[in-house]
Amino acid sequence: MPSPRRTNQLRFALSGEDAGTLLGALAWVLGALELMKDRGHAEADEEFHDLFDELGPALNRVVAQVSGGRAAIRPDDPVQAEIEEAFGKVRAAFERWIVLTAVDTAQAAMASRLATPQSEADPTSN
Repeated sequence: MPSPRRTNQLRFALSGEDAGTLLGALAWVLGALELMKDRGHAEADEEFHDLFDELGPALNRVVAQVSGGRAAIRPDDPVQAEIEEAFGKVRAAFERWIVLTAVDTAQAAMASRLATPQSEADPTSN
């Protein structure tokens, strides 16, 4: 007798390229959330930390599911190379995005720092 199928789950097959692209996209979003969280700390705004705390676990859960499926594939299977190649392309794009946004983040941090009166910025100045 076959076991009953759960109807609240989706099941699908991904090519190596699609799996790598999905993992790369998830890593991009997680990285962006981490940067936003850091920016929020720099600006004393916990909204981005809360967003990271809200979305991070779900995103990490999907990464774990895809990675778990990948673990079942032999290391020498050509699909592993396809996953790595596709992931690498998304990773390279993410790194370019970081460079583009780094200047903006640094400017925001400096503006926040410059907007703080010196007595608040340096507690030893009393």
